[in-house]
Amino acid sequence: MKLTENKDFYNSVDKIIYWSKLFAVLMIIGGAFFALFALIGLAMGSTMGDAMGLGVGGGAIFFIYAVLAALYLVPAIWLLNFSNKSRKGLNNDDEGLFVEGFVNLGKYYKFWGVTTAIILGLYLLFFLAAIIGAIAF
Repeated sequence: MKLTENKDFYNSVDKIIYWSKLFAVLMIIGGAFFALFALIGLAMGSTMGDAMGLGVGGGAIFFIYAVLAALYLVPAIWLLNFSNKSRKGLNNDDEGLFVEGFVNLGKYYKFWGVTTAIILGLYLLFFLAAIIGAIAF
């Protein structure tokens, strides 16, 4: 398969790769900030929780921000791998690298699809709990 034969295909994929790399870098920066906040929360201990009036210790703040950092960094790495490998495959006309890049894109979308389904399920549970709580009282 000659990847660069169809110029419309080449230009479209080139744009997708460009924007994917931009979003991957932005997600990595966001994940790094979440990781930084997690470390600050761990270092500050319960002082930070008390100052914010949350009544939670630094361990809870660390856990929340560490989970958020992981939710940003893991798919960002897959998106960046898609961008880098697909770009190399497209420029070098290497179908193997091109396909490997799209495998990473598939992982990225699968991750966010499962995450979205979990969040929607939690919304449903909270909604049902609110209805049951409203009926009970």
